Amino acid sequence: CVGVTKEAERRFRLNQHGTVYPQKGRSVWIQGGKIATGGGFTWSSETGKTLTGYVNNVVYKTREAALEACGKSKGCVGVTREGESNYRLNSSGTTKISRTSICYTKSNSLYIVNDYYWTKVSGLMYKDNRNNKKYKTLDDASEACAKDRGCSGITASDKVFVLGRGTELRSKPDSTVYVQGSLHTETYYITHGGYVWRGTSPYMLGGMEGRVFKSEIKARDYILKHKRRYRGYTRLEDGTYRLNRRSNKRMRLGAVGWELLGLNIGNGGYMWSKHPNNRLNGRLGNHVYKTVSEAMAGCIARTRCKGVTEEGNSRFGLYTGNNPSRANGKTCYLKGEVQTIASGVYWSEINDATLTGYVNKVPYKTLASAQAACSKSPKCRGITLIGGVYRLNTVDYI
Repeated sequence: CVGVTKEAERRFRLNQHGTVYPQKGRSVWIQGGKIATGGGFTWSSETGKTLTGYVNNVVYKTREAALEACGKSKGCVGVTREGESNYRLNSSGTTKISRTSICYTKSNSLYIVNDYYWTKVSGLMYKDNRNNKKYKTLDDASEACAKDRGCSGITASDKVFVLGRGTELRSKPDSTVYVQGSLHTETYYITHGGYVWRGTSPYMLGGMEGRVFKSEIKARDYILKHKRRYRGYTRLEDGTYRLNRRSNKRMRLGAVGWELLGLNIGNGGYMWSKHPNNRLNGRLGNHVYKTVSEAMAGCIARTRCKGVTEEGNSRFGLYTGNNPSRANGKTCYLKGEVQTIASGVYWSEINDATLTGYVNKVPYKTLASAQAACSKSPKCRGITLIGGVYRLNTVDYI
């Protein structure tokens, strides 16, 4: 299949040839390369091709870092993967054949609003509106669209936003469409009370109890005192916290489900949660490590590696799965965020995120000075780097 033709209302056909013929009343969609996201844009990929012209001399080790840099550069039109851990920014959209390369060409702007991806395309409008209601802001319109299964996107025109339905778009110079994409999920790891906690949004955990906590710290401390009863807690969209007896997840817009994992073990600059009588799934390679430290070092060097499982006496393997499953006699170690120790405190580093609430109005010029001040303040729960300075925060909700 190379494309799809809409022949009539609710009538679509798959096509095996890519030649397009004009025919009134019909629409066609030609399949392109796989889509990647990053740096605030969508990217179309082509295997076996390379883009030309370099923006700079920098070699990026990961695709995510390269796409982020290209998205911020006005002269960058795409990224080419030239080899293992070798990504370059390109200034020209012209492609050349290269069997070992993969190129990513910058496409439309990508936004994350109300837990969904939205692709922004100028000069278009939806042919059909979901209803006649007009919204004043993109945030209000996207929230309504996310809750409406019949909504496929938003048309912005004359400073108002209208929900659209279907897939047909029309040309309109002064309009912009925001096409609703997939659900945007995030996973965070933090430490509290000597344990690692994993947060996933926008999801809630199962087995929710009716008791309401207004303080996240009190909710965590209560769970630590009753570890056999609770598996975690959920931060609801109204800012309150509810305890959960099960770790199964269900989507809920605006919510964050926090699972209590294992004891926190610092190694190699990362936090690791230890899970006795558990194992991970998805063996990565066949190499067997003799010590857990060697295995952790190997896992840090492999971007696909999510953790380590002790398979037997002096036998440790790398794994791609991040959900421990019951296995008597085995122990697994789940890799978390980057972690450092400063001023006698563990610190986990999370990129592209911010904490809320300020301890004071003091801007700190260095991370070390901010960490020292935060460790001395009973109100400080973390630090955010924003605008080139470090600020102390009272709330550790990301």
